[in-house]
Amino acid sequence: MASRESPYKNLKFLIIDDFPAMCKQIERILSSAGAESIDIVYNGEKALLACSKQKYDVIFADFNLGAGKNGQQLLEELRHRKLLKSTCAYIMITAEATKDFVFGALEFSPDAYLNKPFNQAELLQRLQRIVAEKQSIAPVLMAEESGNIELAIELCISGIQTDAKRRTSYMKMLGDFYMRSGKCLKAKGCLIKCCPCVSWTGPSWARRGATLSWKSTIKQTLFWRRCWRKTHLTWKPTI
Repeated sequence: MASRESPYKNLKFLIIDDFPAMCKQIERILSSAGAESIDIVYNGEKALLACSKQKYDVIFADFNLGAGKNGQQLLEELRHRKLLKSTCAYIMITAEATKDFVFGALEFSPDAYLNKPFNQAELLQRLQRIVAEKQSIAPVLMAEESGNIELAIELCISGIQTDAKRRTSYMKMLGDFYMRSGKCLKAKGCLIKCCPCVSWTGPSWARRGATLSWKSTIKQTLFWRRCWRKTHLTWKPTI
């Protein structure tokens, strides 16, 4: 019986870490899982250069990259310069698990976090999850990349109805698209479904609404919730 082809065989990987030993460890794990195209760089500037020449499917970036940009600043510049394709998975490797770090990643949050120390099983489990999700929501991401927000909204609605496993992801994206389209009430409706633990009525909401626009409030809350879920922290922001 022929062996099953690795789902990572045709994906392009980039590893960014200022410690060669860590790069080699990740490279060995990826190679053992069937990855064949793996590039390694040791700082943010080299990463920018690599991404300007190649469109990667998965990027592993350490938060601390020594002198120069850290992994979060690198992500912000990559997205600002549009050097990442919409379906690229950016995985941040870090020992930073504090509120200050998470709040520093509100708008340009990575797709996933991998906390040190980690083993092969943990890395591959995280990789499998994020690659599967990126592939599932790829049509939405490509519609967004092309500027067709109305199509992205339609695809999100369809995903909510047909993909129970990723319903929350589709709902959060739908809320973001509604917000960007100026449909704040619909965006708020998505938020209520995504964040049932948050009270959207009463004094707390009124106080926040008095100081922030609908758009700002919705945007910040979406990012807060996303960061909290991805880092698996026990704290939640007070809304």
